[in-house]
Parts: sequence; structure tokens; C-alpha cells
Amino acid sequence: MSLQHLDPNELIYEVQDFQRSSPENLVCADCKTPDPRWASYNLGCFLCLRCSGIHRSLGTHISKVKSIDLDTWTVEQVQSMLDRGNKICNQYWEAKLPEDFLPPQR
Repeated sequence: MSLQHLDPNELIYEVQDFQRSSPENLVCADCKTPDPRWASYNLGCFLCLRCSGIHRSLGTHISKVKSIDLDTWTVEQVQSMLDRGNKICNQYWEAKLPEDFLPPQR
């Protein structure tokens, strides 16, 4: 689907629809808190408020965070989310974790 035809104000709905389309996207990619309202669009993952703050502290050269409710999104940012999501993001970033690793808990 082409996002180019959408009004800039409608792009956020594409991100929200994508979030609802996959069970993995309905929890924070990092700590599994339900209903994350933030996203790292360059990494392609959905985040809770707490984890979004941690991502922001990493710097924008590592993670670029936006609200999936309040911020304005570009076509490129939306496409980055649609290309990934929490499942793909975590498969990549957690691939080398030891089997006994315990993810952060809320």
C-alpha cells in the first residue's frame, strides 16, 4: 500500500492500525507492558512511557522516539514502522542474548 496519497494527519492512523494488527505490538518491545503509546521509528518497535524515556536517553543516533497518539509522522517514519514491528525488532536485537537472560520487568 502506498502511503504517499495520505494526508499527513492520517499517517498516524497507519501506525495505530499496524500496532493493533499484531499481538507482539500490543506490548512494549522491551518490558512487555501492555498498550505502549510510544515508538522508536528508526528501530521499528513500540514502547511504553518508561522505556521510551530510556530510548530517548540513548540519543537520537541510536533511537528516535515519537508518540503514536500526539506527534506528526512522515511517510518514511511510518514506513519504517510498517516494515518492522516488535516481533522483527526483537528477533534482531535479542538474537544473541543468552538463553537464561531475563528481560526487564515493570
